[in-house]
Formats: sequence, structure tokens, C-alpha cells
Amino acid sequence: ANTYVRNSEIVEIRDHRKESSLVEVEVLYDDGDLVWEPAKDIDVDILALYVQLKNINLNKKDWMWLKSAICEAKRNWFGVVQDHVCNVKYLSEHSRFVSTLWGKFKKREDITNKESIKFGRAYKHALELIKHGGRVCLPQHLRDEVVSSTSTYADKFLKTV
Repeated sequence: ANTYVRNSEIVEIRDHRKESSLVEVEVLYDDGDLVWEPAKDIDVDILALYVQLKNINLNKKDWMWLKSAICEAKRNWFGVVQDHVCNVKYLSEHSRFVSTLWGKFKKREDITNKESIKFGRAYKHALELIKHGGRVCLPQHLRDEVVSSTSTYADKFLKTV
């Protein structure tokens, strides 16, 4: 089966509803898309935060599956971190991305230039992506410059400002 993989991250869950026997959540992605998706397809940590903020009772029939998923995730946190940290393809792409940002920073002749400063800050933020996740913010014209020299993998690390 074909699987659609998003290149954007979830910013927040806005709402939820019951459709037939499924619970769906309205998800806002960092590319601005607002989409209804089955709750079971959303990361457990994001759903856990949403139900906590909305004071949703996990003992209700529609949400009981999430209660057990949260307990399982709490028991398996080390495995999840280990899988992320041991992802060789991700680490390789990240390393090339960081090197590209450093090169863009050093290429500027005047390090007090606004674009140079933005590349420097992006480089610093990129170094911490492995530990903290998220994406590096760059204005569109600088983002385009990075993406053009790195092919497509930089998109997974960049967020347009």
C-alpha cells in the first residue's frame, strides 16, 4: 500500500470529534495545514498533552485505548529514544545539514551581516536538534539557499519563518 509521509510536524491538536466508531482529531501542522485525522494515527505524547489540556476522561470508552497506549509509552521511553538516536540515515542527513549551515555562515564575508547572523543562529540550533528535536527557522530566501545545496533532505530540518 502507498503511504503518504508528511514533511511537516504537528504544532497542536485543535479539536476532536467522533466519526462512526473512530475518534478523530483536528491537527495543525507547521506548514499551516489543518487536517482531521484518526486519533490512533497521532503520536501518543501529543495526544496525551491534548487530553490533559482539555481534561478528557481517559476512562471513557472512546479514549480507553489511549490510556493503555500512554502507559505503554511510559514503559518503553528508552526504546523510543534509542531508535531515534540510532537512526543512521537521520544522523547522516543531520550531519550534512549542520555542515551546510556552517559553510553558509563561513561563506559570508561580514559575520555581522544579518544573513550571516541568521545562518549562525540556525547552525547553533541545528546542533541541538538531535537532543531536543524540532526544526530550524530560516527566512524563505535563506531556506531556499540551503535546500538548493542539500537536495531534499534539508526540508525535514527546516521551518520557514
